Amino acid sequence: MDRTEINPWSWQDQWGFAQAWKVDGAKSLIFLAGQTGVDDEGEFIHHDDFEGEVRLMFENMRRVLEEGGATLDDVVRITVFIKDMSKIDEFTQVKKAIFGDHAPTQSAIGVSTLALPELTLEVEATAVT
Repeated sequence: MDRTEINPWSWQDQWGFAQAWKVDGAKSLIFLAGQTGVDDEGEFIHHDDFEGEVRLMFENMRRVLEEGGATLDDVVRITVFIKDMSKIDEFTQVKKAIFGDHAPTQSAIGVSTLALPELTLEVEATAVT
């Protein structure tokens, strides 16, 4: 599989995402439901710890991808649903640490509530292998 990042501009670099990814020769697509920062029992454990919640969400995403035969490196698109848009920079810093130079495309949507009232974000993803 060949992946080519498409960025006609450079301003998105400060936000840590690509405008698009062109994928040639993919064998499989994996569409992840919204992942959250809950533990293995579905309990929210990171009260007042946004970074911990984000890191656990990405760990949960990694585990789902692994079950499907993929890795975080295969993620090409994420959609972030976030209660407090002022925290998007903090989210971006964690995402950059996770994805490095292979940042997926991203949309961020401010929401008033999520499935569990304690949650502050939920992230959907698409991966290609």
